[in-house]
Amino acid sequence: MDSHKSSLSKLNWLTSTPFLLLSMGALQVIWLLLTWVSGAAENWIKIPWLLAYSLTATAVCLLPSERFPWNKPAIRASLLKYQHLFLPAALGLALLFGLVYGFYQRLWPDENLVMGVAVPLAEKGLGHLLEIYRSSSYMRQHPPLLFVLFALALRLFNMNLLALRYITLVFALLTLVVTFRLGKELYDRATGIIGALFLFSFPLFMRLGTTGMSDMPVTFFFLLSIYLLTRFVRAPSVWLAIATGASLAIGMMVKYTMVFILPVLFAFFIFIPEFRKFRRAFYAGLALAAILLSAWLVYAWQAGVLANQFKTLASYSTVVFRTEIGKSFLLESLFTRLPSAIGPYNLPLILLGLKSALQARRSADKTLFLWASIVFVLLCLTLPDHRYFMPTFPAVALLMARGLEGLPESRNRLVALSLLFGLGALYLFVDWNRLGLIFLSN
Repeated sequence: MDSHKSSLSKLNWLTSTPFLLLSMGALQVIWLLLTWVSGAAENWIKIPWLLAYSLTATAVCLLPSERFPWNKPAIRASLLKYQHLFLPAALGLALLFGLVYGFYQRLWPDENLVMGVAVPLAEKGLGHLLEIYRSSSYMRQHPPLLFVLFALALRLFNMNLLALRYITLVFALLTLVVTFRLGKELYDRATGIIGALFLFSFPLFMRLGTTGMSDMPVTFFFLLSIYLLTRFVRAPSVWLAIATGASLAIGMMVKYTMVFILPVLFAFFIFIPEFRKFRRAFYAGLALAAILLSAWLVYAWQAGVLANQFKTLASYSTVVFRTEIGKSFLLESLFTRLPSAIGPYNLPLILLGLKSALQARRSADKTLFLWASIVFVLLCLTLPDHRYFMPTFPAVALLMARGLEGLPESRNRLVALSLLFGLGALYLFVDWNRLGLIFLSN
């Protein structure tokens, strides 16, 4: 009996707010020190300042809850009265931050490649799509829809990378909105808002949300498809079925990694009882997506570019099994790039969310767990680039929010520390140039 009480007391301590805050702070400090010592950062001069900032943020969030102004009865009552404004205010701040970050952050190598396709497409017109397809090895790896959208943006605004970055920022803001909507659909309003805030705290989210690349748009359509399907299961309608199929097709036309959603959806219908009742509607949605996608596939096949695309995709998707560099790339992604992308400080909250989800095993928990785990495993086996894991980020963020259901009085401090650390990481990454790798040679 005493040993049971002792183990229960230890478990309660491990999930207590002080322990979570201290472990988040410790992981942040360790990550910064490893980045400094390993010589990975060219802009290492920032790290001592970030260490001081991180220690200060942790100390502030460890203060007793009554020291925070939002816990005073009058202020708390006002916050509850205007809680419907929390999300618009957060989106407004994200928009402002994204506009600044998109202007200042360093150039990604793939952005040059995207501009190399979008600029001639904007100058020559869509009638030259196939000509540019045949001449660009980079474009042959991707479907055309995002290049077309980027070309239109360049023609409407200016022939500048910033136009593409701000188009992507729109997708990032929409992703935050749909993350909130899905969290509200699966759990409640508070979980939706906290999930959206946690998603913003992932450094890679805002970094890729302000780049002229395809990672954020495909994340949006991945998330949107799951949200629409969840809505359909709760309130079936023809329009939701059509919208789900259209979202799947558009996502495939943005980036072929959207295909990883299919095993996730099939897993929903196998393991979640609510989904099983709508298998016919699901197949109808897939058929609609296939019809819409087939228009491009037939066109590309007749033009002679489809075979090259499949050959390239097959080569890339087997690199982990075929080559040693593929295995090294997997290790580099798992142990350096992906933790930095999500934020190592978020690990305790991710584990707390997983623990809560696995213990309760509600349909909502299964939805998020299957989504994140299936895509994660498939990417590890095929294309383990840390950017490609982005479609799992909304699920992980909502699992983190789910884990805080049992800590209602501590949510504010835990979310605040995660956001503060996320902003610090973005300050480090804004002019980031990686000098050292652990598993790969530069």
